[in-house]
Amino acid sequence: MYRKKLMRVCLTGVMVVSIATANVAPVFAAEPVEKVETESDSWDSISGEINFRDTDNNESIFVQFNNEKVEDYRWGDDPKDTYEVLPAETVKKYLPEGYELVEGIYSVAGGETQDSYFVYAEVKKVLVEETQDVKINYYDEAAGKQVAEVPVQVSIDTSCVNMAILTR
Repeated sequence: MYRKKLMRVCLTGVMVVSIATANVAPVFAAEPVEKVETESDSWDSISGEINFRDTDNNESIFVQFNNEKVEDYRWGDDPKDTYEVLPAETVKKYLPEGYELVEGIYSVAGGETQDSYFVYAEVKKVLVEETQDVKINYYDEAAGKQVAEVPVQVSIDTSCVNMAILTR
């Protein structure tokens, strides 16, 4: 009686192992499937977000971009050394007011979904010179009266006016 049960268990085990290897073998023996380019893999135009990073002030400004063209950028001789970048003109179009771009390459990353691409761009604040209007009085000493009063724009931290600007 035990021999029959033992024999049945052994045959079942051999059968399970042979079926399992028969099902797994084609998976390991199969050739890799070539990547088929789908519409979501297309680099014609992308949407996403640009991270404008001001490293001097340690802040980031995120700006959405939509349907922008990308370009290929190759940094070596090998075609594998090519990646997609957003053109500088496109990045400048989305640049926040009061900032300027630090020169660089604006590579595209992400892209798990159509609108999830992102670009990193380093920026710095534009130094805006604060000015003030100073009125220059032209005084005729012989007549003893003011002849004219002309406003001149000078830097706010200026303590004297360059006389060369008065002759213009």
